[in-house]
Amino acid sequence: MPYVLNRAVREFGLRKPADILNKVTEIVIETFKKSEEQIKDGMDISLCLLDKKNSILEFSGANNPLWLIRDKSIETDDMDFGFEEGEVCLYEKKTDKQPVAQFSHWKPFTNHTIKIHENDVFYVSSDGYPDQFGGEKGKKLKTKNFKKKLMEGHALPLREQEVIIHQAFEAWMGDYEKLDDVCVIGVRV
Repeated sequence: MPYVLNRAVREFGLRKPADILNKVTEIVIETFKKSEEQIKDGMDISLCLLDKKNSILEFSGANNPLWLIRDKSIETDDMDFGFEEGEVCLYEKKTDKQPVAQFSHWKPFTNHTIKIHENDVFYVSSDGYPDQFGGEKGKKLKTKNFKKKLMEGHALPLREQEVIIHQAFEAWMGDYEKLDDVCVIGVRV
């Protein structure tokens, strides 16, 4: 899939996250149609474009949301409130509930524009982290617990957050087999 993402950006010159996801979907569907087998595969993804000069974050997602942690005194329009802890809040930007793939109820992806502020921290991730089985009862970690982990370390430097998030994942997983790829990306403005 990285090849198709590169193609959407380089060959077609696309920059808006939703436009990229729409083009990638088109290419994936075309490619799968050429196969002699019926392929029912797809991809969940979050794409962002950070325009630091204009303090804008553009986001589009296929089943994977974006989380933003910021000072609670800053007004945050058009995002769902997650929870508050001390002087900061976690917000979630919902995603389009469809994969990058052939999908019976497919519609063009939505491009979201978010005004960003100094010290905002935003995160995107694959579903591998919250979907991992582990703990004492062998259950999924769940998105709620993942968001709490993000909130716990958000004020730390990103490298320290990486270590904490990784250690928490390993501890949760314990002796259970890793089920899926795990990708967590955090950016501090």
